[in-house]
Amino acid sequence: MRLVLDTDVLVAALRSDRGASRQLLIGALDREIELLVSVPLMLEYEAVLTRSEHLEASGLTAAQVNEVLDALARILTPCI
Repeated sequence: MRLVLDTDVLVAALRSDRGASRQLLIGALDREIELLVSVPLMLEYEAVLTRSEHLEASGLTAAQVNEVLDALARILTPCI
């Protein structure tokens, strides 16, 4: 399965360990799902996920969010 995840899906995945959004993120990291991404979308992921309100709600630091994004960047399929 090939998907493009909207930013709100990743926000939900990091803010809650329950639900479909987290399952999609785990599936992507486990390479069960192929995620497609463009450079602008990856920049949007970073800009939104490191906002203070999302960091506070998720209990993560900006460095931890960047680790997740780095892990995703290693497995994402780039698209134009």
